[in-house]
Amino acid sequence: MQRSNAALLMFQVRILYLLEEKNFSQFRPMFMLYIERTFCAPLVHRQILVCIKQVLENQQQGELISRVSSVLDMIFKFIVQSAQLYAK
Repeated sequence: MQRSNAALLMFQVRILYLLEEKNFSQFRPMFMLYIERTFCAPLVHRQILVCIKQVLENQQQGELISRVSSVLDMIFKFIVQSAQLYAK
């Protein structure tokens, strides 16, 4: 996996993972609203899918795979919103 892709995905996953923790769970609804109303990157879905594929193919990144799977619902919301924006 390219180092920049891995670093970017890890950064994004850490932020999303924080929203799953009890201390920050109150921010999750605002985050979901951001995805639905404000997020506007129509090409990002391609890069996110590439990153996820690379992480899943790399068996040495067990912790990252675990974290990615725990926030997959939010990641897919980004992917779907981006793809919908791209289709317009």
